[in-house]
Amino acid sequence: MYSRLSYNFSAKALLPLQYPSSRVSLSARKHTTVPQKLLPNLRTLLELGRDTAKMEIKIREYRDSDRTSFAKLMEELQDYLVSIDDLKRMRRMPEYGESYTERTLENVAKNNGMIYVAETKGKICGAIVGIIHEPTKEELLELIPIKRGVILELIVKKGYRNKSIGTALMEKMEDYFKQNSCTASAVEVFLPNKNAYGLYKKFGYIERTIYLTKNL
Repeated sequence: MYSRLSYNFSAKALLPLQYPSSRVSLSARKHTTVPQKLLPNLRTLLELGRDTAKMEIKIREYRDSDRTSFAKLMEELQDYLVSIDDLKRMRRMPEYGESYTERTLENVAKNNGMIYVAETKGKICGAIVGIIHEPTKEELLELIPIKRGVILELIVKKGYRNKSIGTALMEKMEDYFKQNSCTASAVEVFLPNKNAYGLYKKFGYIERTIYLTKNL
């Protein structure tokens, strides 16, 4: 998910995962009486349910016109990682978003990669970045030949989470890997990011390499 040194996962069998619908349904029994002071909150929940049910998410390929929105997503992701960094080593400088976007686009172009974005009502609310790794001559001296897809980034914008958008992006990228004859998929996840870790585990990814660090 993230190009941050930490757990390394791999999955040789890419299996689709079905998640429950994100639709919200509220109901009350026939003789239930709702206190007047709770009615505003109940109305808010009902409206949220209707908005969620109406939300249509489109997963599509990245376009040049998405660059500004994509850079903002990368900044949001970095800010989140900074906030959960228990060693306080991470930061985000003002130039980070544009700089990281430029490097990511170059990496994707160089390694037969793909960027998919999640879009709703004309707004980008999520993205996933993946590349295809071909083994080098040096790697072939110690590893069985294997064509591997590598997920570099996965983010869903705050306010759009818990709606299976991350799942849809993962499934789309794994399909891309399969279409390009990959027989394995790998991803690195920042250990404090428990949500990302849990998602990858649900997709069948297993720990392969563990990176350890300490302050001196």
